[in-house]
Amino acid sequence: MNIATRLEEVLQDPDDRIILRSEQRSFSRSEFEQLTRQAADGLGAAGTTTDEIVEIHTDDHVEAVILMVSVLRAGGGFCVVPPTYPTARVEQIRRRTRPVAVVRSVADAVELRDGTTRALPSRRPDQLAYVIFTSGSTGEPKAVEITDRGLANLATQPGIYPGEVIAHTAALQFDACIYEILGGLLNGMTIQVVELDDLLDRSRVRHALHAVDTLFVTTAVFNLLADRSPEVFDDLQLVLFGGERVSPRHVRNVLPRCRVIHVYGPTETTVFATSYEIGDVLPGEDVPIGRAMQNMCTHVLDETGDPVNGADPGELVVGGPGLMRGYRDEPDITERSMITLHGAPHYRTGDLVTSAEGAMTFIGRRDRQVKVKGYRIDLAEIERVATDFVCINGRRSTATAVTDKGIVRLFISGCSDLSALRHHLREVLPSYTVPVVTPVGAIPLTRNGKTDTGALLEFAREMTPGQERARELFAALVPTGTPSSTFLDLGGDSLSAMNAVWQLDDQGVVVDMGDLLTRPLEEVLSNVA
Repeated sequence: MNIATRLEEVLQDPDDRIILRSEQRSFSRSEFEQLTRQAADGLGAAGTTTDEIVEIHTDDHVEAVILMVSVLRAGGGFCVVPPTYPTARVEQIRRRTRPVAVVRSVADAVELRDGTTRALPSRRPDQLAYVIFTSGSTGEPKAVEITDRGLANLATQPGIYPGEVIAHTAALQFDACIYEILGGLLNGMTIQVVELDDLLDRSRVRHALHAVDTLFVTTAVFNLLADRSPEVFDDLQLVLFGGERVSPRHVRNVLPRCRVIHVYGPTETTVFATSYEIGDVLPGEDVPIGRAMQNMCTHVLDETGDPVNGADPGELVVGGPGLMRGYRDEPDITERSMITLHGAPHYRTGDLVTSAEGAMTFIGRRDRQVKVKGYRIDLAEIERVATDFVCINGRRSTATAVTDKGIVRLFISGCSDLSALRHHLREVLPSYTVPVVTPVGAIPLTRNGKTDTGALLEFAREMTPGQERARELFAALVPTGTPSSTFLDLGGDSLSAMNAVWQLDDQGVVVDMGDLLTRPLEEVLSNVA
């Protein structure tokens, strides 16, 4: 697939259907074509050409979709930089990308026109399509350069673009949006913008996904929807999810309702590298990430770079046309992240997997195998032991383990008996692995839909003993909810609320009865002294 040629085929289609829509706006095929053509003219006048970068400086998803396509039609590559980023971060990004233009809206791009109507340039498979920043395992932001070849490989994957409408929910700085926006568009689908807040709100989610056929969500969001609103999957043809470890329990809530595919892929492999379509029977305690996607290849290597034996764990390396061109301006880091196998470059993911019957299962990051006080600790094992214990009684639970200045902390939702959990952890885990347990109403998410470990650590450092007692009591009364859920929303009643207030008062912890019945429970608990 040639990206420029395919874009013109889609945009010149005589069927003047809706090609992009949100709650407030919609654009027909002809409107979208005209607007992106005008913006492409403006960007061309600003010097946009092969391998030049245009910075899209907006968090408006509709504007961003139009500008992405405009940049590609102008022959350049784009980098989305949210205006919410700190000034220092924006300056750091610009030093690396050296954008030929910075546009904050479609109007900005259109206004750059100089009166000349330029022929739309052709595009080559090896030219730059977009740059996206990823922190990687070192924590240093890296500018990942993705080519037209990688984008074309993503857009031509079979079986992941069913139906006519694809939801766009991902943050613009998260590479999943490329699958939703450009993958969907190049397959002739309508892009329906869905706000993450609407996706997480039980009262709005079904309306927000009305008419959507295909949906991608992170594992954390998938788990939330599977627990709270599984009926939303009834109207979908396909849901893809990935990004973090998943439990079969959540998948089983969704399986009868639509096709379910677990996907995996670092940013460096153009969104997805492997996939696993889940049938009626799950093979074990974990959901595999599956096999290499079409045209991609995978290998599992030990620490010496040799293939692992049998089902032993090893590092996953990925090759194929989806591989990045490299980290911009960082040839040394690019070289260290790659390995040559069978005469072709492969990316070292840093992810540990096992393989059985050709299907791989994600174990965790190499950097989740941490050392604390000289002991090597597997954070994923702590999470698994905790959630298995909590869920054995049918409770819904999510856990995240992190290290904090030499302390292992476990944040867990849905636990009704912290004392029993702590005892269980001491019984099952080696003493040096037993974490400090902190109850939370819900695991907070970043704008990308992944676990916000920074917010968890800040929360733990600031939580008072009174807040911990209050959280433990309410975890025993009602299930985990969203940050906006009230005690009544979660199934509580005025009698149990009154009993809880009295019990806490006996312990010297004050909770206002009126607030408890009317305000979000998470807000009430956060304000406990």
